[in-house]
Amino acid sequence: WDMLKVSDASPSILEGVASELRSTSSASASWRCWSMDFSRRSADSVISAVLASTATLANPSAVLLSGVVLGARRAFLAQMLYLLQGACGLPVFSGGAAGALVMAGPTGGYLVAFPFAAFVTGLLAERAWDRKPLTMFFAMLLGSTVIFAVGLAQLSRFVPAGQLVASGLAPFVVGDLVK
Repeated sequence: WDMLKVSDASPSILEGVASELRSTSSASASWRCWSMDFSRRSADSVISAVLASTATLANPSAVLLSGVVLGARRAFLAQMLYLLQGACGLPVFSGGAAGALVMAGPTGGYLVAFPFAAFVTGLLAERAWDRKPLTMFFAMLLGSTVIFAVGLAQLSRFVPAGQLVASGLAPFVVGDLVK
Protein backbone atom coordinates (compact mmCIF):
# COMPACT_ATOMS: atom_id res chain seq x y z
CA TRP A 1 0.00 0.00 0.00
CA ASP A 2 3.00 2.27 0.42
CA MET A 3 3.36 2.34 -3.37
CA LEU A 4 -0.09 3.87 -3.88
CA LYS A 5 -0.97 7.46 -3.15
CA VAL A 6 -4.64 8.36 -3.25
CA SER A 7 -5.39 12.03 -3.70
CA ASP A 8 -8.79 13.67 -3.44
CA ALA A 9 -10.38 10.43 -2.31
CA SER A 10 -13.86 10.63 -0.87
CA PRO A 11 -14.21 8.86 2.51
CA SER A 12 -17.97 9.33 2.35
CA ILE A 13 -18.22 6.56 -0.26
CA LEU A 14 -17.73 3.87 2.38
CA GLU A 15 -20.16 5.64 4.70
CA GLY A 16 -22.70 5.67 1.87
CA VAL A 17 -22.25 1.94 1.27
CA ALA A 18 -22.68 1.19 4.97
CA SER A 19 -25.87 3.22 5.21
CA GLU A 20 -27.26 1.57 2.08
CA LEU A 21 -26.56 -1.87 3.49
CA ARG A 22 -28.44 -0.95 6.68
CA SER A 23 -31.45 0.20 4.69
CA THR A 24 -33.89 -2.53 3.71
CA SER A 25 -36.29 -0.52 1.57
CA SER A 26 -35.65 -0.25 -2.16
CA ALA A 27 -32.20 -1.79 -1.93
CA SER A 28 -31.88 -2.27 -5.69
CA ALA A 29 -32.60 1.38 -6.47
CA SER A 30 -30.22 2.45 -3.73
CA TRP A 31 -27.40 0.37 -5.17
CA ARG A 32 -27.99 1.90 -8.60
CA CYS A 33 -27.80 5.39 -7.13
CA TRP A 34 -24.68 4.42 -5.19
CA SER A 35 -23.11 3.06 -8.37
CA MET A 36 -23.72 6.32 -10.23
CA ASP A 37 -22.41 8.33 -7.28
CA PHE A 38 -19.33 6.10 -6.97
CA SER A 39 -18.62 6.55 -10.69
CA ARG A 40 -18.98 10.31 -10.33
CA ARG A 41 -16.78 10.57 -7.23
CA SER A 42 -14.11 8.25 -8.58
CA ALA A 43 -13.76 10.36 -11.73
CA ASP A 44 -11.76 12.85 -9.67
CA SER A 45 -9.92 10.35 -7.47
CA VAL A 46 -6.54 10.13 -9.12
CA ILE A 47 -4.40 7.22 -8.04
CA SER A 48 -0.68 7.54 -8.68
CA ALA A 49 1.17 4.27 -8.83
CA VAL A 50 4.67 5.37 -7.89
CA LEU A 51 6.24 2.08 -8.91
CA ALA A 52 4.85 2.29 -12.45
CA SER A 53 5.24 6.09 -12.75
CA THR A 54 1.79 6.37 -14.24
CA ALA A 55 -1.39 8.17 -13.29
CA THR A 56 -4.78 6.55 -13.79
CA LEU A 57 -8.34 7.35 -12.90
CA ALA A 58 -10.29 5.20 -10.52
CA ASN A 59 -13.41 5.67 -12.64
CA PRO A 60 -13.03 2.56 -14.87
CA SER A 61 -12.65 0.42 -11.76
CA ALA A 62 -15.92 1.82 -10.42
CA VAL A 63 -17.59 1.04 -13.74
CA LEU A 64 -16.40 -2.56 -13.73
CA LEU A 65 -17.32 -2.94 -10.06
CA SER A 66 -20.83 -1.68 -10.79
CA GLY A 67 -21.21 -4.52 -13.30
CA VAL A 68 -20.21 -7.11 -10.72
CA VAL A 69 -22.39 -5.63 -7.96
CA LEU A 70 -25.50 -4.71 -9.96
CA GLY A 71 -25.51 -7.28 -12.75
CA ALA A 72 -25.50 -6.60 -16.45
CA ARG A 73 -28.80 -4.80 -17.01
CA ARG A 74 -28.80 -2.63 -13.90
CA ALA A 75 -25.13 -1.68 -14.27
CA PHE A 76 -25.75 -0.69 -17.89
CA LEU A 77 -28.65 1.52 -16.81
CA ALA A 78 -26.70 3.04 -13.91
CA GLN A 79 -23.83 3.97 -16.22
CA MET A 80 -26.25 5.37 -18.81
CA LEU A 81 -27.72 7.59 -16.09
CA TYR A 82 -24.20 8.71 -15.17
CA LEU A 83 -23.57 9.72 -18.79
CA LEU A 84 -26.96 11.45 -18.94
CA GLN A 85 -26.07 13.47 -15.85
CA GLY A 86 -22.88 14.64 -17.51
CA ALA A 87 -24.57 15.31 -20.85
CA CYS A 88 -27.17 17.45 -19.09
CA GLY A 89 -24.46 19.67 -17.67
CA LEU A 90 -23.79 18.27 -14.23
CA PRO A 91 -20.02 18.37 -13.54
CA VAL A 92 -19.61 14.63 -13.00
CA PHE A 93 -16.83 13.87 -15.46
CA SER A 94 -13.13 14.01 -14.62
CA GLY A 95 -11.95 17.46 -13.61
CA GLY A 96 -15.52 18.70 -13.24
CA ALA A 97 -16.15 18.62 -16.98
CA ALA A 98 -19.73 18.45 -18.21
CA GLY A 99 -21.82 18.57 -21.35
CA ALA A 100 -22.44 16.41 -24.37
CA LEU A 101 -19.39 17.84 -26.11
CA VAL A 102 -17.15 16.04 -23.62
CA MET A 103 -18.47 12.75 -24.96
CA ALA A 104 -17.82 13.92 -28.53
CA GLY A 105 -14.24 14.92 -27.73
CA PRO A 106 -11.02 12.90 -27.83
CA THR A 107 -11.64 11.07 -24.55
CA GLY A 108 -15.39 10.73 -24.99
CA GLY A 109 -15.11 7.20 -26.37
CA TYR A 110 -13.87 5.98 -23.01
CA LEU A 111 -16.95 7.49 -21.34
CA VAL A 112 -19.33 6.11 -23.96
CA ALA A 113 -17.85 2.65 -23.36
CA PHE A 114 -18.70 2.67 -19.64
CA PRO A 115 -22.24 1.23 -19.93
CA PHE A 116 -21.04 -1.52 -22.27
CA ALA A 117 -18.07 -2.43 -20.08
CA ALA A 118 -20.36 -2.57 -17.03
CA PHE A 119 -22.74 -4.79 -18.99
CA VAL A 120 -19.93 -7.18 -19.99
CA THR A 121 -18.56 -7.54 -16.46
CA GLY A 122 -22.08 -7.85 -15.08
CA LEU A 123 -22.95 -10.55 -17.58
CA LEU A 124 -19.81 -12.49 -16.71
CA ALA A 125 -20.49 -12.08 -12.99
CA GLU A 126 -24.00 -13.44 -13.52
CA ARG A 127 -22.33 -16.48 -15.08
CA ALA A 128 -20.23 -16.98 -11.90
CA TRP A 129 -16.99 -15.46 -13.23
CA ASP A 130 -16.80 -13.46 -10.01
CA ARG A 131 -16.47 -16.55 -7.80
CA LYS A 132 -12.77 -17.24 -8.38
CA PRO A 133 -9.91 -14.73 -8.51
CA LEU A 134 -8.60 -15.89 -11.89
CA THR A 135 -11.95 -15.74 -13.69
CA MET A 136 -12.71 -12.43 -11.95
CA PHE A 137 -9.41 -11.07 -13.27
CA PHE A 138 -10.38 -12.07 -16.81
CA ALA A 139 -13.88 -10.60 -16.42
CA MET A 140 -12.35 -7.28 -15.40
CA LEU A 141 -9.80 -7.56 -18.21
CA LEU A 142 -12.58 -8.04 -20.77
CA GLY A 143 -14.46 -5.06 -19.36
CA SER A 144 -11.30 -2.95 -19.59
CA THR A 145 -10.80 -4.16 -23.15
CA VAL A 146 -14.25 -2.81 -24.06
CA ILE A 147 -13.35 0.58 -22.57
CA PHE A 148 -10.02 0.74 -24.40
CA ALA A 149 -11.45 -0.47 -27.73
CA VAL A 150 -14.22 2.13 -27.87
CA GLY A 151 -11.99 4.82 -26.37
CA LEU A 152 -9.20 4.24 -28.88
CA ALA A 153 -11.69 4.17 -31.75
CA GLN A 154 -12.86 7.68 -30.89
CA LEU A 155 -9.40 8.93 -30.00
CA SER A 156 -8.22 7.84 -33.48
CA ARG A 157 -10.30 10.68 -34.92
CA PHE A 158 -8.07 13.18 -33.09
CA VAL A 159 -4.64 11.53 -32.86
CA PRO A 160 -2.45 10.23 -35.72
CA ALA A 161 -2.40 6.42 -36.00
CA GLY A 162 1.29 6.23 -35.10
CA GLN A 163 0.68 7.93 -31.75
CA LEU A 164 -2.61 6.26 -30.86
CA VAL A 165 -1.32 3.40 -28.71
CA ALA A 166 1.33 5.59 -27.10
CA SER A 167 -1.17 8.24 -26.06
CA GLY A 168 -4.39 6.32 -25.47
CA LEU A 169 -3.38 2.87 -24.23
CA ALA A 170 0.22 2.43 -23.09
CA PRO A 171 0.15 5.00 -20.24
CA PHE A 172 -2.83 3.29 -18.64
CA VAL A 173 -2.22 -0.45 -19.04
CA VAL A 174 0.03 -0.87 -16.00
CA GLY A 175 -2.31 1.17 -13.80
CA ASP A 176 -5.32 -0.84 -14.91
CA LEU A 177 -3.55 -4.12 -14.24
CA VAL A 178 -2.65 -2.92 -10.74
CA LYS A 179 -6.25 -1.93 -10.06
